[in-house]
Amino acid sequence: MLNNIIRTINFLTLAYVFGSTVWFLFIQSPALVKRIGRDRFVPLQMSLVGVLFRSLTAALLVMTVAALVLEQNVLSGPVLSAATALGGALINHFFVVPRALKHGGRSLREEVTVDEQKSVSRFASEGGGEATRFWHRVLVLFVVVTLAGVVLHAVYLVAG
Repeated sequence: MLNNIIRTINFLTLAYVFGSTVWFLFIQSPALVKRIGRDRFVPLQMSLVGVLFRSLTAALLVMTVAALVLEQNVLSGPVLSAATALGGALINHFFVVPRALKHGGRSLREEVTVDEQKSVSRFASEGGGEATRFWHRVLVLFVVVTLAGVVLHAVYLVAG
């Protein structure tokens, strides 16, 4: 009975992390950049990105603990995949996001054309602009690490 509850918690946290990450970064962000432009979008995104990564970190901690309780083996695939996802989120939350936010305000001072304002590919590559390019790319890298861990964890859960 307890294992079923923990397994359910594991699935729910996995679904939350995957769904909120995909929605926030891959569906909502491109749509809003295209619709409202960089100058209106970046301050909105900056105010919400901290909330996203705090919640992802908390959920992934729960998912990792649930996997550890179920597997009782630190080196099992489900625990390692959950820990990988948690590691990516922790690095983003505590190291990358604060630096990206610091540079985000600077990017708004950069002049860009109307077309550049609403360019999804430009935002995906650079974030707000030159000032955020490096930290935006590092953030995306660790989002990919997080999602890779989550997807692999899902495979283990479905297969197991």
